[in-house]
Amino acid sequence: MDSCLAELAGVHQQYAAPARSRSVQLQAAEKHIAALVNQAYGLSADEIELMWKTAPPRMPIGH
Repeated sequence: MDSCLAELAGVHQQYAAPARSRSVQLQAAEKHIAALVNQAYGLSADEIELMWKTAPPRMPIGH
């Protein structure tokens, strides 16, 4: 049992940090793309704020 936990901890160490790093990179890319889309539509700051105020509770990216 202890060897299984040690193996699991090793696998976690191997994959967790790179996965978190990729997640941060993906979030940054999604926010950048969202900003480009808002810019392409010519949305004003007030319109963007209204969009975020009325966004569904489970938006894939946060404001």
